Amino acid sequence: GASDLARNVAFLMSLDDPLTPISGFDSGGGRTLEADLSKQFGAEPEARPLRNRERYPALTRWAAYLGFGHSSTQNGFFIDPTTAIRRAFGHMSPGKRPLAQFLVELGDLLPCCGVGSISDSMRKSLAHPPGDNALMPGLSLGLLRLHDLEVISLSDESDATTTYEFVLSAGANPQLFSHIDVRRNK
Repeated sequence: GASDLARNVAFLMSLDDPLTPISGFDSGGGRTLEADLSKQFGAEPEARPLRNRERYPALTRWAAYLGFGHSSTQNGFFIDPTTAIRRAFGHMSPGKRPLAQFLVELGDLLPCCGVGSISDSMRKSLAHPPGDNALMPGLSLGLLRLHDLEVISLSDESDATTTYEFVLSAGANPQLFSHIDVRRNK
């Protein structure tokens, strides 16, 4: 149901290197969701948010429809919550704020996008979660893309009490930001 979908989307947002497409559940000649599930949850299907290949096509269709990624017939499924996050801006006030405040607002609107109750629960269940002040890779990608599109502006203010790491893949140098400016009508 809906709670399984939300938990699975939260798992997608947690996956390292969202720029590498998922070619299929357990086959397809590239990255597989099965390999990512095994890395985080081990070999036992009962511990996993997505337990079998039959649910994978529905997950990718719903995730794409809801704005958390898109599919390519040649490459597979790309994790990218840019559209979902951008839609959430319609329910937020524009303006500059600490990133911590923004993440609470976003988590209330999209609790499976890398912040919020569902994502927090997912983070706790991962064998290899991101660090405490590191955003989930999928969320990092979405916010960085919106920054590049000038829909938002990310900055690292010298007087900030909390700075967040934006990391797309393990071992990569993080980009550090403390504030976000949500722009009007972009």
